[in-house]
Amino acid sequence: MAQQPPQLRVPLRGELLVKLTQRFPGFDATVIDLLNTVRLVSQAINDRFAADLAGYQLTEGKFFVLACLFIEELFANAEPCPSDIAEKLGITRATVTGLLDGLERAELVRRRRDPADRRMITVSLTDRARGILDELLPSLPLSMQPAISESLNTVERATLLALLTKLESRLEQEAGKAQ
Repeated sequence: MAQQPPQLRVPLRGELLVKLTQRFPGFDATVIDLLNTVRLVSQAINDRFAADLAGYQLTEGKFFVLACLFIEELFANAEPCPSDIAEKLGITRATVTGLLDGLERAELVRRRRDPADRRMITVSLTDRARGILDELLPSLPLSMQPAISESLNTVERATLLALLTKLESRLEQEAGKAQ
């Protein structure tokens, strides 16, 4: 397993923020605080997500491959090939191949030669994977629901979602300009 980079667990608040803005006058303390808080919340969500997946012997990568296949089935789309999965998930074909190897060993996916084009391989979920997803997918939001519901009321959740969506949109625009 790849070693994770060290995480700064020191809250960037109070006196530390003051010192940073004194040293770097162009910094906006609220932006630094916001970015650090979003990072810490994201890490907590990722940790919870990883723990939920570990109960099914799944990594995040394997889960997203299964979710991709599940979505294709929900929309009654044709079985995707590994390169389709790589494109949809924004990862390399080599990474998909490794993930599929593990999922196939666990009997969660099946690779088949396309009858119309023997050079083409398609991927599908097994019944075992469908059973796991039927159990896992409803439980994922439920695992976080108490923390969110007890921290934020309905209006606050809607506001936070709108603000994060607005920020995401801007970041995507800027990323598009940089390419």
